[in-house]
Amino acid sequence: MLLALPIWTLFVWATRMRIIFDQDQPKTTVIVPVILTVLAVVALVDRRRGLLALAAATTAVWVVRLPLVLAHDHAAGFKVVHAVLAIVSLALAYGAVRALSRRRALEPR
Repeated sequence: MLLALPIWTLFVWATRMRIIFDQDQPKTTVIVPVILTVLAVVALVDRRRGLLALAAATTAVWVVRLPLVLAHDHAAGFKVVHAVLAIVSLALAYGAVRALSRRRALEPR
């Protein structure tokens, strides 16, 4: 479970960066994907600190992004895909935090 969130994050946001560059979108639109990608790499290297930061950033991004996607004039399929991405991302963030909490509870003091 501890690897699922960073691997999923790399998949989702690397795909988003590819779309940004393929569609010649403004370069500032890569800021969030780059930050989340860096946090995912950090989480793979240092699970204890990296996963918490990644879970917090993931939650913050989707809490803001999903309502914007749903409120804008996008096709239904676009909205469904992004809702699924958000739900999976948030579920993995929650699972990662729980797994870290359980692991810490088992560690000797």
